[in-house]
Amino acid sequence: MSFEMIQQPGFIVDTYQTESIWEMAACTPNLKGVLIEVSFPDSMMDLAVQSKHLTPKHLAEEYLKIGNPELSLFVYHMKPAVRDPIIQEISQLNFPDVTILQEGQVIDI
Repeated sequence: MSFEMIQQPGFIVDTYQTESIWEMAACTPNLKGVLIEVSFPDSMMDLAVQSKHLTPKHLAEEYLKIGNPELSLFVYHMKPAVRDPIIQEISQLNFPDVTILQEGQVIDI
């Protein structure tokens, strides 16, 4: 899956839970958004942990580490078989600005 970001640099995250990336993000002036993978629904937490991928619950935990509740989130890397449950769980998090990316989508931040 590929995406193109136009105008503003950002952090591209395809990692498991982390501290260092979010520390850098929190100190980055004018950070406009974060691309973050969410590969499995919460019901598949064990598999997510074993494979070092995120669930919506992990997304919520990681998002809080940035300390910027208005930061735009762009979610990608959802496994096709569980895409709909992941989207439903993310919508229940009530984040102010979340975009579920489609393959080949171009975003302008």
